Amino acid sequence: MTTVREPSGRSGEPGRTRRVPPPARSARTSGDARAAGGRTTSVRGNGLPAADGRGGRTTGDSSRSRTRGTGRGETRDRSARASDSAAARGTTRNGRTDRRPVAPSRPARERRAPDRPAPARGRTPGTESTTDRTVRAARRPVRSHRGHRTRRDRAVRYNVTLRHRGALVILLVLLLAAAVKLVIIQGVQADELTAQSRVNMTKTAPIPATRGAITDRNGSQLAFTIEGRQLAARPGAFLDDPTNVRTVENYDGDDVPARTAAQKRELVADIIIGVLGEDRARGTDRATLLAQMSRTDTPYVYLVKQVLPAQADNILEQVKAVLGYEEVVLNKGTAKETVMHEIDAISAESKDIRQNPDGTLAEAVVGVTGNMNEGLSGVESKYNALLAGTNGSITQQYTGGRPVPDTVTKDVPVVNGTGITLTLDSDLQYSVEQMVADKVNATGAKRGCAIVKGVKDGQIYSMYCYEPGKTALETGNPALLEPFEPGSVNKVVTFAAALDAGLITPDTVIKQVDDSIEMGGRSIRDAWSHDPVDMTATGVLAKSSNVGTLMIAQKVGEDAFESYLKKFGLGQKTGIGLAESAGQLPERDQWSATSFANLPIGQGVSMTMVQLVDMYQAIGNKGVMIQPSIVAGTTTDGVWTAAKAPTKTRVMKETSATALLEMLQATTQSGRNDGDIGRHGTAPDAAVTGYPVAGKTGTAQQIDPATGTYSDTVHTLTFAGVAPANDPVYAVAVMLDAPNEEGEAGEVAAPLFHDIMAYALRAADVPPTATVTPEKDLYVGDGWQ
Repeated sequence: MTTVREPSGRSGEPGRTRRVPPPARSARTSGDARAAGGRTTSVRGNGLPAADGRGGRTTGDSSRSRTRGTGRGETRDRSARASDSAAARGTTRNGRTDRRPVAPSRPARERRAPDRPAPARGRTPGTESTTDRTVRAARRPVRSHRGHRTRRDRAVRYNVTLRHRGALVILLVLLLAAAVKLVIIQGVQADELTAQSRVNMTKTAPIPATRGAITDRNGSQLAFTIEGRQLAARPGAFLDDPTNVRTVENYDGDDVPARTAAQKRELVADIIIGVLGEDRARGTDRATLLAQMSRTDTPYVYLVKQVLPAQADNILEQVKAVLGYEEVVLNKGTAKETVMHEIDAISAESKDIRQNPDGTLAEAVVGVTGNMNEGLSGVESKYNALLAGTNGSITQQYTGGRPVPDTVTKDVPVVNGTGITLTLDSDLQYSVEQMVADKVNATGAKRGCAIVKGVKDGQIYSMYCYEPGKTALETGNPALLEPFEPGSVNKVVTFAAALDAGLITPDTVIKQVDDSIEMGGRSIRDAWSHDPVDMTATGVLAKSSNVGTLMIAQKVGEDAFESYLKKFGLGQKTGIGLAESAGQLPERDQWSATSFANLPIGQGVSMTMVQLVDMYQAIGNKGVMIQPSIVAGTTTDGVWTAAKAPTKTRVMKETSATALLEMLQATTQSGRNDGDIGRHGTAPDAAVTGYPVAGKTGTAQQIDPATGTYSDTVHTLTFAGVAPANDPVYAVAVMLDAPNEEGEAGEVAAPLFHDIMAYALRAADVPPTATVTPEKDLYVGDGWQ
C-alpha cells in the first residue's frame, strides 16, 4: 500500500494524506505473444500490457524489477519455443526434412491503452504515480518476432505459374463463349426469342357458339339451349358416422343424428326426388339413384342431367344438412389419390340444357343431345353440324392472369348455329301424341304409331310412336326405323295396277268370289266365311276380300305387280332427310311359289309408317307422290332460306287415282241409310262428319317366333286414308302393334284415324264438303245374304 499526500486546496486548506493500493497483477496473456514463441505479457491491474513482452516476465512499477514466471505456464512457453525452432529448421522428430514451406511467425499485435483521464486536481507537479508509469510502459511498441522463411523450389513456382495461366485461359474462353452467346441471343435469335416470349405470354380463349334452335312450322320452339346443371356423385365419399356417438355435426355446423353411409344415401335420394320428382325414365326414381350412389366400380358417376340451376342449388343446400365436412381420401395409395370432404359426395356441374318447352313433344323427330350438346338422334343428329355452328376464339397476351389491351393477335369470330324450322305443327303433334298414347293404353298394344302428311305439299305435319315404358332415346323413331307387314292397306297397289292397265273399273264385277283360293300351293282365305258371290271391284276393296284381290292380281301378273310395288316406293328409302329404313321387298328372282299369293294382300312385304302414308298421299294427289319432308327451311343470322323443293313422282294415272279414291270411300260407308248391310264397308268408324273419307283397313298376321309361321292370334292393325276425299288435304296412317282388344282394324284402328283426321281438318279450318257422296253397291244381287 502506498501513501500519497494530496496538495492543499485553493483556499489554503492543508493537504490530506490518502493511501493508494498497488496495481494488481494480471494473468491475461496476449494471443499474439503466444504465437510468437509462447511469451506472455503481464498487465497491471488496469488491464494494460507490461512494457516488456517477453514471456514469463513481469515489469514492475518505478523500480522496473523483473520476476521470472514459474509453474506450468513456463513449461508451455519452453515447449512452444522448441516447436518453433524445429519448424524453422524444417526437421521432424525422426530427422527427416520437411520441404513444405513454413509460415513465418508474426509479431505480437501492439495493443494501445485507452487514453487515461487527466490527473486529479491538486496533484503536485512532477509527481508520478505507479499507475501512470504502468500506462506509459504499456504504450511502448511490442517487439516483432518473425519465423524463418523457407524458399520454394523453382519447379513448384513454375507449376503455380502454369496453373494461374491455365485458369486465366479458361476464364477468357468462358468469357468469349458468353459474349458469343450474348451476340447470338441479342442479334441472330432476337426476333425468334421475342416471338417465343410472346407465345409464352399469349393465350387463346375459346368462344363457344350457340346451338341453333329448332322450331315448328309456326315458329314455336321445339328445342333451344339454356343454362343448366347436372348432378354427380362420388360413391366413395359417403362415410359411416362413429358408432359411439349419438349426434354429429353436419356441414352447417348443426348437430344431427349419427348415420351410416347407406342412410345418408337414402336421405340424399329423397332430397333429389323431392325437388325433381320421381321419374324412372329420367333416372330420378329411388332405386336408380341408390344404385348409382352405391357403385364401387367408379369414383364418379352422373346422377341426373338437365337440371335447372335453381333446382341444383336447392338440392345442394338441403344436402348440407345430411353430409358433414369430414376429410375423405379416395384412391388411397395410388397415383390418383385425392383428398376431399364428405360434402363433396354430391356436386353439380355446369352443363347447358337443350330444352323443349313442351317436355318430350316430338322428341323422336327433334331428337336428343348428349353431354357435350352433340346431337344423338333425330334432327339434332342429322343436322348436328348445321345446328352446332363453329366456335370462335380470341388470342392475345396476358399478364398477371389479365388480358393486355391492344394485344389481340388473332380473332376468330364465332359462327352461331343455324336455326331449323320443321314442317311439324306443334299443336297437332301434341294432340296426336295424346290420342295415340290413350289408344295404346286402352287396347294394351305393344306400340302405336300415327303420321300426318300434307297431300299437296308432301310435308310431315305430325309423326309419333308410343311404346309404354320407353323413351324416345330408347326407341328412336319407329315410324321411320321399324318396318312392319301392313296387311290389306297394301291392296291399293294391286288395284292401282289394274286400273292403270284398264283391267277393272270401280263397277267391274268380279264373279264367284269364294271365301278361299289356292295359290302357290297355299290356301288363302277371307276374314269371314261366305259362299261364292259376285262382287264389284269396289266391293272387293271395301270389304277387303283377300280372294277377290288375288283374282284381280292374277289378271295384273307378277311382273306388272312388282313394278307397281316399286313405283309406290316399297323397298326404298323415302329421302325424308332423317335416318330411316327401306323396309323389305323381296327381289323378283327371290320370289317363292307363295310370294305372289302373299304380296298383293300385304303379307311377305314390310314397310315403314312413312312409306305407308306416302302411298295414300300419292293416291290423294292425283297419282303423284311427293317426297316427304320434315325440314321446311333454315335461319342464319336472321335470314330465312327455304328447304330444297321435294321431288315428285307419278306412280299412277290421274284418272286411275280419281277412280281409286272413289272406290276407297266405300270402305267407310255404313249402309245405314236404308239398313242395307250389303253396302257396309269395313271401317264406318273412320268416317268424319262433314268430310268424305277415302281409306283402307289392314289386319296383318305377325310371325310367331316360336313356330316361325304366321300367328292366328297376334296381328298388326292399320288404317290409312285421305280427307276430304273430293279435295284431299291430309293423308293419315295409324298402326297398332298386337293390341289385346278383340276386333278387326276397322273396329280398333279406324277410330284412332277418325280422331286424328277430324282434329287436323278442323284445326286447319278446312271447310266441310257441301255434297254427300252416295254409297256404292258392294255386291251384285243378293248373293251376299
